[in-house]
Amino acid sequence: MRKKLLLHLAILLFLSVALCLGAQNNYLLFHSIVEFSSIVVFLFIGFLGFFASRMTPEPFLIALSCIYLCTAFLSTVHTLSYHGMGILPWWTANHSTQLWVLMRYVHGSGLLAAALFSSLQWFRQRFCITCIFVSLAGTAAIAFGFFPDCFIPGRGLTVFKIFSEYAAMAMISAAILVTLRNRCEEAKENGYALQWALACSVASGFAFTIYDDVYGVWNMVGHILYGYSAYILLTGVLFGSSRKLMDLHYAELNEKIREMNRNLEHRVKERTAELEEANRAKSVFLATISHEVRTPLNGILGMAEYLKDDSVPPDERREYLEVISHSGESLLEILNNVIDLSRIESGTQELDMAPFRPVETAAEVESRFRERAEEKGIELETFLDPAVPPVLIGDGGRIRQVLVNLVGNGVKFTEKGKVSFALEYAGREEEHVYLKIRVRDTGIGIPEDTRSKLFRPFSQSDGSIRRRHGGTGLGVALSSRIVALMGGELTFSTEEGKGTEFSFTLLLQEGGVGLKNDASSPEPSAMPQELSVLIVEDNPVNRMILENQLQREGWTVKSAESAMDAASAVSAEKFDLVFMDLEMPGMDGYQATVEIRRIEREAGRSPVPVVALTAHEGEEFRKKAEEAGMAYFITKPVGRRKLLRCVSSLFRKEMGDEEKADEEQGKTKIGEQDTERKRRK
Repeated sequence: MRKKLLLHLAILLFLSVALCLGAQNNYLLFHSIVEFSSIVVFLFIGFLGFFASRMTPEPFLIALSCIYLCTAFLSTVHTLSYHGMGILPWWTANHSTQLWVLMRYVHGSGLLAAALFSSLQWFRQRFCITCIFVSLAGTAAIAFGFFPDCFIPGRGLTVFKIFSEYAAMAMISAAILVTLRNRCEEAKENGYALQWALACSVASGFAFTIYDDVYGVWNMVGHILYGYSAYILLTGVLFGSSRKLMDLHYAELNEKIREMNRNLEHRVKERTAELEEANRAKSVFLATISHEVRTPLNGILGMAEYLKDDSVPPDERREYLEVISHSGESLLEILNNVIDLSRIESGTQELDMAPFRPVETAAEVESRFRERAEEKGIELETFLDPAVPPVLIGDGGRIRQVLVNLVGNGVKFTEKGKVSFALEYAGREEEHVYLKIRVRDTGIGIPEDTRSKLFRPFSQSDGSIRRRHGGTGLGVALSSRIVALMGGELTFSTEEGKGTEFSFTLLLQEGGVGLKNDASSPEPSAMPQELSVLIVEDNPVNRMILENQLQREGWTVKSAESAMDAASAVSAEKFDLVFMDLEMPGMDGYQATVEIRRIEREAGRSPVPVVALTAHEGEEFRKKAEEAGMAYFITKPVGRRKLLRCVSSLFRKEMGDEEKADEEQGKTKIGEQDTERKRRK
């Protein structure tokens, strides 16, 4: 510490001697060096303070920055207007002295105000504005001659100048005392650098009260002391504050890094918990699906095994076949729900916007659950608002699917009372109407602690509910996502032990009144009596099922096990209809259809309708089938009703323009079966 102090004293002594010798030869150069060196220091302090205020909003530091920036401005104008500089030739020695006095007032009063009032809330903004205003207004007053004279050539300093110096010295001295009292720890930490610098500034003020020549000795002494003040500010305040700010910056940086690490750890824990929850949900899902699949599968395999016995009476045989059919439909429903949920969450599910009848939708849902409700001894009520238009345009299959899920849950969880659902008119918006759908039951209700999980897939209130009532836990979650896909929101209200009500509202376009009942059986007039059909299917079981279903209608059926066999058959014989499996080894169904079209063109035949058969569902498969030249698309499993509807659609008699017929039916042939697939659910 002593060596450091001796070093600074040696530097100051060297600078003093050098400046004194320089002043003897060129006082103007001496004055400019001292002033501009001080200005640079003041600017650094000012900008450093504002930079530091971004990291630590210390009002005193901001005030100090403003003071020294204003001081640097006034000192610059003072130096440029100094006698002999020639930059502002119309300004005299009096003007430069006036600027010096103004600078001393701003410096002294600003330091004292900052020391006294910087802790007050209103101080920072008002102080900076006041400091800047006084500096600019004072400079303007000097320029226009409104400022008192401070130096008269031949006579020296005026009384106002001398008084102002003493006033500035008093304010600076008071500021030193206040900072030593209020900011003692900070002053001690900085080695009292600010206080020593201000003390040198006070000492310079004494010298500036007794000179009578701006190039005189006392003026030189005052500037040397003024330079000492700037040097102490540079080495003590500026360098010390810079180190302190760097330490503060690194401390804040380290704290930010620690905070980021804490946030990262928290996010990792959350993500780990989410993954564990997902794994648990996956395990529950696998266990649930295993149970729900094995239950109907047991019915299928058990009944099939029992039916192998020829001694089973016909009545029982029919009953067991119904069990097999119902179990298969249950399996298909589980599979469809899982696939639909996956598509919705991946954003690949599309809606089939087509005309549908709300009355038919309600009737189908009621007929599906009427027998089950009667078996449980509960009522099933249906209400269709007369104000609901007879035909609406929307995805009727998805609306039916949501109703089936919600009404099915209501019947499942209700032991006594009733389950009701209503389709209500809820307003109009131009050509669109609001359709509100409500499903109400008097069942067990939903416990409060499990309501937040209601819309999560594979979730039920607890394991006991799954054991008592069964189910995958997909119904409500899937319904919520389907409703959202259609632009609505599924909401619920529930009271434990008294029941639950689900509701949602959809905005649907009103359709025409000429919609035909597509859900009915195919019209006899549209069914051909004689038909030559080619089945292209590599799976022998699927091929056998199709052969039996088509032969029951009295049609001629031939089969091909591969696409190459199909091409050979089409080359040798003309068929009225081709059922084409899409997934076959070697040449697939798409390529086979393209080959058939080539054979037809070369033979000059009209194109035979090709029906796509596949287990895949999705718009991309339908588009690909259409591009290959196929006329219809059927998803497996293929039932008799689905096959007959396909044939009826392809071979119905001409009833005017085909496009008009398609418009009346509400769909094209290649899109018709998608609506049927959704209706089947």
